[in-house]
Amino acid sequence: MKHHDDEEKIAALRSHLRAPRPLHLLLVYILVFCLLPPSAASADPATYVFALPAVYKNYAEVPAQPQVQASAVADDGSFTISWSALTAEAYTVQESTNITFSSGLREVCLTSELACLVRPVTVGVRYYRVRGRNSSYYGEWSAPLTVSVPIRGGILVDTHNRQAVADFYYSQYVISPAPAINWTGSQDTCAPGVTSQAFRAAVLKRLNYFRAMAGVPADIIFTSDANRKAQAAALVMSRNNTLTHDVTDALACYSQDARDGAGASNLFLGVYGWDAIHGYLFDYGDGNYAVGHRRWILLPQTREMGAGDIPPSGNYQSANALLVFDAHMVDPRPLTRDEFVAWPAPGYVPYQVVFARWSFSYPNADFSQASITLTSAGHNVPVAVAPVINGYGENTLVWIPNGMSNYAAWPQVIADTTYSVTVRNVIIGGQSRDFSYSVTIFNPGAGVQGASEAGAAAPLALPPE
Repeated sequence: MKHHDDEEKIAALRSHLRAPRPLHLLLVYILVFCLLPPSAASADPATYVFALPAVYKNYAEVPAQPQVQASAVADDGSFTISWSALTAEAYTVQESTNITFSSGLREVCLTSELACLVRPVTVGVRYYRVRGRNSSYYGEWSAPLTVSVPIRGGILVDTHNRQAVADFYYSQYVISPAPAINWTGSQDTCAPGVTSQAFRAAVLKRLNYFRAMAGVPADIIFTSDANRKAQAAALVMSRNNTLTHDVTDALACYSQDARDGAGASNLFLGVYGWDAIHGYLFDYGDGNYAVGHRRWILLPQTREMGAGDIPPSGNYQSANALLVFDAHMVDPRPLTRDEFVAWPAPGYVPYQVVFARWSFSYPNADFSQASITLTSAGHNVPVAVAPVINGYGENTLVWIPNGMSNYAAWPQVIADTTYSVTVRNVIIGGQSRDFSYSVTIFNPGAGVQGASEAGAAAPLALPPE
């Protein structure tokens, strides 16, 4: 006779023991296999007694749902998400562009800590959730945490809203009525002088217009120190009818301010004021294929600049110096509207501020093997890609569409025209990436009662230096 030999019970127990279990449980198996001698009283000498295994399992608790919170957003867009301690060994933090976590999903942290430093790559509203896990279970996701990550400051525009872009052009780009310069200096006496506060404000307004359209912080201010150096540099350019970043005492009106200003500025001869800002973004001239002036103006980190302007007088040409180097150039990169900085920018762009040279900038990117595809209405648009030159602000790829001259202004458009841009094989952090966006060039005056084309283009002069 055999004891505990019920086949169905044994089969059921074996099935239970073989069922999948979490790998990191505390398992204590006590297996006693006893082969007892036949009972003296048993009539069956083959009688055995088996002791089946006794299994003790200590399951971990299911982690509770985290309660999460976020710190204030820093200037560089970073912030910290934290949560209370749970019965968990690790925590996962996810980010999404919508509250259902169905788009733009990425894992931003996998940590055993109770906090996660988040560095978003673009501005906008983001949603975050956290859950704990241990060796046995995943816990429930936290309720979504909404974080609005703003651009650092300054004026803003939604470039995907046609009317907003048209209104922004007339309110921020067009300078009307034009304030008087009221310059107090003199080329003949080498007096740098000063320009009127209203004139400088108009120059700054034009500068921040371009930064806002490009999606970088449009909060530049002019400082008195930078203005003084830029004014001295512009005077030297006008007085000597030259452009040079290396001002020496061999030049008339030399000063240390002029030397310091010229070495840190975009320079223009024959154009001044807000038209010079337009000209720097235009960046025409055979030697300006790297669009260095544009790149310095659109550098996201910059906070302070200075403007020097000299009006034409007698045989002296007008001049501008825009001091673009400040102490913030090496700061952590602030968030921008897009990962990249492009001109013309993604979205709607008035034709008056579209130039022959298009550009795409990304910090520390390797564009040596990159390529450009430009299409419009389903047709390929030929492009001429310029040699890649690093060292001016962020690394940048430049191209000219349709065989245009680099001196050419974009032709006036009647109907909106959309161009699809694809930049392929950009090496970032050792990985190849592709970027796609669209630009719709339009006439902001079309259908606008009383619209003016004032300020549509800066007069051509010597290329900026």
